[in-house]
Amino acid sequence: MQALKLKCTNTMATFIPSISATRVAGVCGLHKYQKVDEVFYELFCKDKVVAPKIREVEMRLGLRSFASLKDEVFKDANIRQVVYSALDAAKSGNVAAALEDVEVQSRMVLNMRYANLGETVLNQLVSEARGEVSKKRGLNNEDKILNTYEADNNVQVVERNTKNLKMDFPTFKLAGRTDGWVAAHNRIVDSKDRTRFFPEVPIYDEIQLRVYMRMSGATEAELIERFPHSPTRTTKFLNDPVQWAVIENSITAAVVKMNQILESPTDLERVVRANTVRNGGAMQ
Repeated sequence: MQALKLKCTNTMATFIPSISATRVAGVCGLHKYQKVDEVFYELFCKDKVVAPKIREVEMRLGLRSFASLKDEVFKDANIRQVVYSALDAAKSGNVAAALEDVEVQSRMVLNMRYANLGETVLNQLVSEARGEVSKKRGLNNEDKILNTYEADNNVQVVERNTKNLKMDFPTFKLAGRTDGWVAAHNRIVDSKDRTRFFPEVPIYDEIQLRVYMRMSGATEAELIERFPHSPTRTTKFLNDPVQWAVIENSITAAVVKMNQILESPTDLERVVRANTVRNGGAMQ
């Protein structure tokens, strides 16, 4: 299935993005770790029609995507070793120390091997290395969290990371895959292995769960948060059409903005520059 549909207008074809549930909060400007321009750029690059336009701008300006640079640098065996060592260290329970170590050690490797990229790029790569550890740690521990949830609540969590969801709307598409499903309660479950305590559920996680509920028709969704030195917390959200309308309106407005950016060479160049580095050089 193609990632977009095209509608004919008097100017150009309308861009209809396919947005992952994990990116919806970012599209709406409500994700602490996802910049709006970063998510827009990612959606543009995924699109078969828009991607060549992005590549054209990058070639004209002598730029490459930060994502491609990161992929290249993270193939370095020294960086990989730093990440995997931190993952092993985190198993001891001192997650904060492991994350501090990955920052210090990855910065040393980057300064020795990639100093030509400049301080701004190196700082971002250090942050990405830390994020890589957090992400892999969460994936590695997901089954354990769900198994404990099953035992504590006398339920069965099925279709773990296999339930693919899709839904089309007039100006955008949504897609996603849930951590698990409790069929007996028509409930989606999602697990988070936190690296620190959060006093309340971040709004970006709630948005993600509401996207899952809208696509699946689930009655409710439950978030399971495991913290390093605090009790596991579960938070239940009910499928609420009023709450969903707020989210849908925000996505719709963001899609309008994306199309306006594609119509404006100046705005498009700004988005490209925000997500690229000079070929062989520093961040824009």
